[in-house]
Amino acid sequence: MTKIKQFMQHPMAQLILFSFIVTWLLPLSFHWLAVAKVTRIAVLFIIVNMLAAIAVGIFLANRHLAGWWLVIFPGIFAIIVYLMYGKYGYWFAGIYLFLSYLAYSLRKAALAVAK
Repeated sequence: MTKIKQFMQHPMAQLILFSFIVTWLLPLSFHWLAVAKVTRIAVLFIIVNMLAAIAVGIFLANRHLAGWWLVIFPGIFAIIVYLMYGKYGYWFAGIYLFLSYLAYSLRKAALAVAK
């Protein structure tokens, strides 16, 4: 049990787990609740995932992690879309990457000014 706790303390594990929850479990739960497809796309892909992308950028900047980590959330999203959804969702991965990078760079700049 302690090894699992130690593993979950690592930012990479937290980021991957968060990405899977947001990109796989939330859409699956919306499907099980029989939420309309248009509502799922609007709420999850546009609102929730965009806020999650911004949160990922801030999370990585606050921990002073490398910028390549920004690719994890959009990458997992692109894989999930490829496996489970239509091809309309691919362009969201680019938007999420852009939003994550924007939040990451603005937060890093704010942290640099605060020093």
